[in-house]
Amino acid sequence: MDARIEKRRAFIINVIYFGIFAALVYFLYKYAFWVLFPFILAFFIAVCLQGAIDAIVGKTKIKRGAVSVALSLLVYIVIGAVVALIGLRVADEIRSFVSYVIGQMGTLTEMLEELKLWLISVVSSMPERLSSWLLPHIEEWDVGAISISDAASSVGSVFGAVFSSPVSSAISTVKQIPSLLVGVLVAIISTCFITSDYHVITAFVKRQLGPGRGEKLSRAKKLIMSSLGKLVRSYLIIMAVTFTEVALTLVILKALGFYTAGYIVVISAATAVVDIVPVLGTGTVLIPWAVYSLFTGSTGLGVGLLVAYAIITVIRQVIEPKIVAGQFDLPPFLTIMSMYIGIKLFGAIGIFLLPITVIMIKILNDEGIIHLFRTKRTEEAKAAAAAETPEIPELPEKAEETGSDAAPGSVPSEEDTDG
Repeated sequence: MDARIEKRRAFIINVIYFGIFAALVYFLYKYAFWVLFPFILAFFIAVCLQGAIDAIVGKTKIKRGAVSVALSLLVYIVIGAVVALIGLRVADEIRSFVSYVIGQMGTLTEMLEELKLWLISVVSSMPERLSSWLLPHIEEWDVGAISISDAASSVGSVFGAVFSSPVSSAISTVKQIPSLLVGVLVAIISTCFITSDYHVITAFVKRQLGPGRGEKLSRAKKLIMSSLGKLVRSYLIIMAVTFTEVALTLVILKALGFYTAGYIVVISAATAVVDIVPVLGTGTVLIPWAVYSLFTGSTGLGVGLLVAYAIITVIRQVIEPKIVAGQFDLPPFLTIMSMYIGIKLFGAIGIFLLPITVIMIKILNDEGIIHLFRTKRTEEAKAAAAAETPEIPELPEKAEETGSDAAPGSVPSEEDTDG
């Protein structure tokens, strides 16, 4: 009875412990993540630069502070230049693409009119009682009520005022500039300080945690950085492959005359980004586009997009298991659940942040650094350890020969030993 009560008490304590931990993580992500983001970014860059800094200091004997500041500034300069070049190109392409979509809205009325005629022909072939009830409702459908201006305003609301209203875009951008500049400046300064005093900071943290926990923290840091590096590198390769495949498809379709518009870069980039989101894939972009093309009479474009989708899917299934390590995989239901909970709790960033957090927890648990749930590896290790441990047989007790009629296992008295 006492053992059962102890188990229940331990279960309740564990539930409270993990509940407090989950609440702390939630409040950190929800309210403190963006406040702490400059320091998180600074620490991440500092960790990535430690190898290069140690190598340069060891070979050149230059002071660590100077090397740290130089490499930190170089990293931010490179990041800023890449973001600026890509951002300007993508922004220009998106503006042109939005203008193109708004211009194409003129065909919306014709498409809806064709849909209305097709529905009338289908309903007319139905039984008379059903067709006599449906036809009046379809014939009363006023397609002309959907104006081009309404469609354009809908597109504008979807894409936002950044591209449809330069004035509001400029005002919004100006409002965000001060906080953005302050955040970037804090991140740069923090990176320089952390990279310079990295070993001092980590030694202080390890002292506070103690020898055992400090060693476990170092192991966890190495494992997480290695796993994140592999994960990011793997999916960047997949994004590059998807971008190349979509861009090549559109170039071929344009050369054949099936695709007449431009915006190949922005469409390929958007498809690659959507493809990297768990569960979605390239079909989220290519299949609706292909169906729309087939329905509007662009048969060559629609068939080409469907063929491209099939080829991209096959290539993705072949290369992804080889590029992405098996330990990163999560069950599909857990991926969907983490995405849904993430976007509900933390917004758009949660769709990436929570699945990555779950992956990191799984990796740490698989490696035995944390013990949140039992895994197949731990069960097999326990079974193997139990099989290798030999059973020690119990030896029978022997009566000590003391010269008296002592009982087996009895201890001789002082008189016997003194004799």
